[in-house]
Amino acid sequence: MWNNSKIKFVHGDVFAVEEKFDISILWKVLSWLPSYDKMLEKLISLTRENIFLSSLFYDGDIDFEIKVREYQTERGKTGFNSYYNVYSLPHFTDYVKSLGVKCIDVTDFEISLDIPRTTKNHMATYTERLENGKRLQISGACLMNWKIVRLDI
Repeated sequence: MWNNSKIKFVHGDVFAVEEKFDISILWKVLSWLPSYDKMLEKLISLTRENIFLSSLFYDGDIDFEIKVREYQTERGKTGFNSYYNVYSLPHFTDYVKSLGVKCIDVTDFEISLDIPRTTKNHMATYTERLENGKRLQISGACLMNWKIVRLDI
């Protein structure tokens, strides 16, 4: 186990946390939430310097709310299992700036390996290679257009 008294990792509900952090990391969290506004407002208030996050974003001014219902799962038999929301990057940028974020740096995520398609889990991620050698990451019927974002507070 790595021990460094200057580093502390906290995993949990952002609404239950009261202490402040220099850096916060949200890896593949936003797209699985019904909405991000209240959670980001709280997280920004708890973060002194930077927030690093990844989410599904669209470069246009449209949010896509995608509810997933996997019928082969127990939970899917009675309702929706999860979200695969794709958020408008321009709207997201305007929103976090309204909360005091000073700078936003966005990088497209490019997957560098081939993931085979499976028939066992219909939402399992797989890749398809384009003619230019790049890969599309797909999960079920959703194109997984991940972006990695740094917010400077």
